[in-house]
Amino acid sequence: MIFSHEGTSPSQTPLDSGLEDALPDLLELFANVPESRKPRGLVFPPSFMLAAALIAMLGGAAYFRQIADQVADFPQELVGNWVDVGATS
Repeated sequence: MIFSHEGTSPSQTPLDSGLEDALPDLLELFANVPESRKPRGLVFPPSFMLAAALIAMLGGAAYFRQIADQVADFPQELVGNWVDVGATS
């Protein structure tokens, strides 16, 4: 699967176009996954971690490092909103 950023302005990425509406449903879907990590150092809820990894993989990431790189490129204002929604799911 190949994605191109041609035709998008720097302030709008393909991630911005419609994903904002779909993410609460993804977070709700993953909300029932039990937390198995130790509480020390937890920053993101598991529903957010799973949804972000899925979105990165749909965008072509195949390895942990590629997933991390793509998630790091997510618009920060959206990440903040998603984490808030994921924490309350």
